[in-house]
Amino acid sequence: MTTLGAYTHSVESIQGDHRHLKARLTWLHDQLASAGLTSGQTDRELAEMEAELEEHFTQEEGGGFFVAIIEAAPEASEKVQELLRQHRQFRTTFRALRKTCRWACGESGTRAGWMAAFAEFHRAFDDHECTEHELLYEALQRDVGAAD
Repeated sequence: MTTLGAYTHSVESIQGDHRHLKARLTWLHDQLASAGLTSGQTDRELAEMEAELEEHFTQEEGGGFFVAIIEAAPEASEKVQELLRQHRQFRTTFRALRKTCRWACGESGTRAGWMAAFAEFHRAFDDHECTEHELLYEALQRDVGAAD
């Protein structure tokens, strides 16, 4: 049986990624809200953010992280499936934001709509990360209890 303890480095890495991604999204949101980036800078920053998100999701999905959570807490299977569904949705949503980022630099109504969509992505991502942390904590508690 796999335990979460075997993934300590991976868990710490994922938690570090969460902190980094949340800080990066906050910075990017602030820059976009204040119109602090040119169109070219916005495009580059969003492309970099998309690559970082993809790397993070791929690490979580492929590194055995979710498998270990399910083994430690089988009742978490539905929650894990929902988190994986959210990963797919985040990929799709962020790709669309990046492809339409020129709207973030204009002064039209499209800017306001684009900024609202980015703010919603940011909020949903924060909620997602909180859910992952809660799920991880529950699984770790169960895993440690089982080891006693």
